[in-house]
Amino acid sequence: MATTIEQPVKTKAEPELLGFLAEFDDPNALIEASKKVRDAGYRNWDTHTPFPLHGIDEAMGIKWTILPWIVACCGLMGGTIAVGMQYWMNAVDYPFLISGKPLFSIPACIPIIFELSVLLAAFGAFFGMLGLNQLPKLYNPMFKSEAFRRVTNDRFFISMDAKDPKFSEIDTGEFLKSLNPTHVEEFWSDVESPKLPRNLKLALSIVGVLMIMPPALVAYKRSTTTNTPRIHIVPDMDFQPYLKTQNTTNVFPDGREIRPKVKGTIPRGQFKDDNIPFYYGLKYLP
Repeated sequence: MATTIEQPVKTKAEPELLGFLAEFDDPNALIEASKKVRDAGYRNWDTHTPFPLHGIDEAMGIKWTILPWIVACCGLMGGTIAVGMQYWMNAVDYPFLISGKPLFSIPACIPIIFELSVLLAAFGAFFGMLGLNQLPKLYNPMFKSEAFRRVTNDRFFISMDAKDPKFSEIDTGEFLKSLNPTHVEEFWSDVESPKLPRNLKLALSIVGVLMIMPPALVAYKRSTTTNTPRIHIVPDMDFQPYLKTQNTTNVFPDGREIRPKVKGTIPRGQFKDDNIPFYYGLKYLP
């Protein structure tokens, strides 16, 4: 007698509390509330404003960023690489002996030192900023809040992360309400399926096929031969009249490309005969 094995029923994941949002309608109220959150010992929290707010860094207790040190180290590394690279190229690997000049000279290396220093410093600033801010982060559960949409207009928010060591669903919520906000709400994790939508998969497949077609066509044309001429999209560019080196041309009857001077004329810009005083301004021609 055959036995059937029942497949386990997949239960929908329960949403997880990720934090709280406290809304304020005044920037000064946000700064005062931020000071209280800082003094309470919370660490994983942030403020959200529609414009830069002076004094918010001090109110939150944000320390000075290490980004300038990252940029400085990258710049020094770029300058060091430039000096070492040029010394190896000019003085070791392929030295040039020119009129007794030194094989390596700092003044001649300044342009490359400057360029590599600026280049690596820019890379350090860009990627360092992304790393310190934990970017890119394309989605945040707070985006589902209807109230949070006004953060780009006229509202100010404090977000408390549930990962904070002091976070408590009851105590933290009551603490935020004691800051006199206009609104306090929870934000939860998504329980939707992480699978890509079917239409998105289809669109990505089509884009992938279209991206493969040009290099595949180029590879096919380079590896095969044909008895038919290639397509000339711009025939005027492919068949323009020009002279090939050490050959005659069919454009002019004499087979030459350079045209002789036309009798009775003077080329533009060459009217400089010493016998003509008008050119030098010795005489005035009314």
